[in-house]
Amino acid sequence: MTILLYKKIQTMKNLKLLFLTLFSVISLSVFAQDTLTINGNDCMMVEGTSITQIQNCNYDFDAVDTAWLMYVTLPNNPLGNMSMYWEFLDTTGAPTEFVTYDYPFITDGCYVFTLTIYCGTDTVGINTIVVNDVHAVWVSWGLDEITQTEKTLVKVIDIMGRETIPTTNKPLIYVYSDGTKEIRYISE
Repeated sequence: MTILLYKKIQTMKNLKLLFLTLFSVISLSVFAQDTLTINGNDCMMVEGTSITQIQNCNYDFDAVDTAWLMYVTLPNNPLGNMSMYWEFLDTTGAPTEFVTYDYPFITDGCYVFTLTIYCGTDTVGINTIVVNDVHAVWVSWGLDEITQTEKTLVKVIDIMGRETIPTTNKPLIYVYSDGTKEIRYISE
C-alpha cells in the first residue's frame, strides 16, 4: 500500500513538473514574439558597455526591418555626455533616427552599445526592440580638460551677509572666484 501511494505521489509530481515546463515554454514563446532583437557587429576585446532605453508608443514596431548604431560622438571633456545615433529602417526602406545619451568612457577600445525601444501599453505584435551593436571609441581628451583653474578668494562675509575680515571663533562664509562658497569656523 505504501509503495502504491509513493508511486502515485511521484506520478503527480512528474505531471506537475511537466505542466510547469510546458507552461514556461509557452510563456517564453509568447514573450519572444513581443520582442525583436537585432544583433549587429561584434568585437573580441570589449572595453565596456552602454545601455539606454526609450519608451515610444507612437513608433510602428511591427514594421522594423533592420537597425544599427550609425555613429557615436564624444564630448570635449570627460564630464560631458556622449551621443549615440541609431538608424532604423522599416520594411519600405524609410529611415527613422533615434538619439540617445550616456556618460563617456575613459579608455580607448571597442564598446557594446544596446538600445531598447519599448511600449508598455502595446499588447498586439512586437512591443519591444533591442538593438545590440559595437563601436570603437577613441578618446581625445587628456588631463588638461579634467583639471580646473585655480580658484581665488574673492571676499569673506559673516552670517548676516556683511563683508568682513577673517577672524577666529566666528562662523564665516568664504566666497571664491569660481562661484563656490565655503563656511569656515576657526577656533583659537
